[in-house]
Amino acid sequence: LFTHNKKLKAVMGNFGVFQGISMHTQWVLSQMLDDTAWTDAYLAEVKQKLSTCYQGLKEALDAISVPLYPSQGTVMAWADFRQYLPEPTWAAERELWLDLFAKSGVLFTTGESSG
Repeated sequence: LFTHNKKLKAVMGNFGVFQGISMHTQWVLSQMLDDTAWTDAYLAEVKQKLSTCYQGLKEALDAISVPLYPSQGTVMAWADFRQYLPEPTWAAERELWLDLFAKSGVLFTTGESSG
């Protein structure tokens, strides 16, 4: 949860009590993470897949002249779609957001929601 609202953060923090991870799941996960050969191979594969996805995103956005800010090791990317806004307002951003989701099925995070 990303918010600057201290009261909301306090309330939402209490929900974690009801979402504990079972002892069995914790044990299985600890066994998996103790296998350093598997963990190293898994992380290398994930890094390669993220790099491939990022490169594909970069190429797609380059094709439509949307600036993409360099990033690494993440499933999040910052792109600047302002040129597609009819006017620089939050309402126009929401319209573009809905249109992009309807056409692509990709859920973007808006600038407005990022604070």
